[in-house]
Amino acid sequence: MQRQQGRHRPAAVQAHPAGRTAIPPLPPASLARAERAVAEGVEHHRAGRFAEAEAQYQQALSHEPAHAEALHLLGLLAHQLGQYDLAVGLIGRAIISADDRPWYYLNIGASLQALGRLDLAIRTYRQAIALRPAYPEALNNLGVALQAQGALDEAIACFEQAIALQPAYAEAHFNLGVARQVLDDRDGEEALPHAQPTEPAA
Repeated sequence: MQRQQGRHRPAAVQAHPAGRTAIPPLPPASLARAERAVAEGVEHHRAGRFAEAEAQYQQALSHEPAHAEALHLLGLLAHQLGQYDLAVGLIGRAIISADDRPWYYLNIGASLQALGRLDLAIRTYRQAIALRPAYPEALNNLGVALQAQGALDEAIACFEQAIALQPAYAEAHFNLGVARQVLDDRDGEEALPHAQPTEPAA
């Protein structure tokens, strides 16, 4: 399901007899079963029961093959198990079904980054931030990827923005400190060739 950015179309309005309330239609039975399976899977996932969680997410997909959250959570589970290629494929399918959820882009970016595909990771983090500008986790991850590419000034700016949004964000504080240290070391090394030579000791 794709949402058109920047445009909103009014929902169709149906007239009903005065004094009567419209009853919203029930979701299809297959969707309801998929939602229940996802909810059970999340409970297992949070408790660290990964095999049971995977079984529930797969059950959800047996009812609704394009269920975005089931695909996303399977991808997240694959990432946690170190199966980064699988994670990218699953979360990519989730994005096809629901391309307006910023946390999908955050998580696929983490898998891409784990695979060393930094350009794509940076692109997906930027998409997450475009959808949710006040997203400290995406800003932090973007900073890490930029630093890995040597873009220290941009990385530092990302960490600072993340901290401004979430002052107690310990990981962003740590990453900011590391990036500043690397920048100081680099600046010091770049200055060495321009330093004046000392006179030899007598």
